[in-house]
Amino acid sequence: MIGVHQTLQHINAPALLRCLMDKYNERRQKKMRYWRLFILAGLLLVPFGVQAEDGKDIFKSLLCGNCHKVDTGKANPSLKEITRFYKGKESQLLNYLNGEVGSVVNPEKGDRMKRYIEKTKALKDEERKALAEYILSHGD
Repeated sequence: MIGVHQTLQHINAPALLRCLMDKYNERRQKKMRYWRLFILAGLLLVPFGVQAEDGKDIFKSLLCGNCHKVDTGKANPSLKEITRFYKGKESQLLNYLNGEVGSVVNPEKGDRMKRYIEKTKALKDEERKALAEYILSHGD
């Protein structure tokens, strides 16, 4: 009968360790392949910036609704207030969303919007137009 001590003498520890590490690395690489595929699929679905079907989706994806509500505007103007200022002036709103002009609604608070305007500037022209149309759709 072979004892435990005699059995352990026949095991090549460095070879066993290499084998275990190889198995670990194989599993790890397989998981990484799945993550890479997942990330690649996500990048293909959203290749550059925001992809949205309409202005409402863009409004939500940029989190504009966190500050700009439809009816009420305490610290920030509501969509209805913005629409009142830009009614019949869609091109001026588009220029604002493109960062070309300052705010008409609350010029003194224009600095707050600078980082968000960077996001709207990154939109495609048709997406920016859809966002402006959505904002202007809240008129009375």
